[in-house]
Amino acid sequence: MTNAEYYLNEIKSLMFTFDDQHHIRLGVVDNKPVLCNTTKCSRCELHLFRSCRSAFLRWLFKEYKEPLILTFRQRLFCELMYTGYLVRNPSGNLHYFKIKPEKDKHGYWGSDTYDPSSTVVPKELIEFSFITRKDEDPWNIEDLVQLPFEDENNITS
Repeated sequence: MTNAEYYLNEIKSLMFTFDDQHHIRLGVVDNKPVLCNTTKCSRCELHLFRSCRSAFLRWLFKEYKEPLILTFRQRLFCELMYTGYLVRNPSGNLHYFKIKPEKDKHGYWGSDTYDPSSTVVPKELIEFSFITRKDEDPWNIEDLVQLPFEDENNITS
């Protein structure tokens, strides 16, 4: 399903709230369509492109991705670790690194620099099922902490 298919009704309602249908401009904030005049260009995900209109068309035909929402335990783990990286090796084990690791030709993550903090994260402690062996980049814990999460009562924050 593309973004156009997923957001069809939302885009229609945005267009019908705008008086001048011929000069309507849409942007994307938090991967959702918005009217350009309701947000700052710096918040729009399309502002780095030369043409906002063509960038919006490209966005419409991209595959829709469900937003990532952390569980309470995942969020707590990230806050406790504060900084570092999470990766999954071909063995299926989740690894934590303080120093940014790199993938070798066999698909295993590691660092040229000795990292005394690197460790296997036990499944019994925490599971990050969205982190896969196929990931090309490590998951930055500082970025993960910025994601929305479900609190203990399953309310998204």
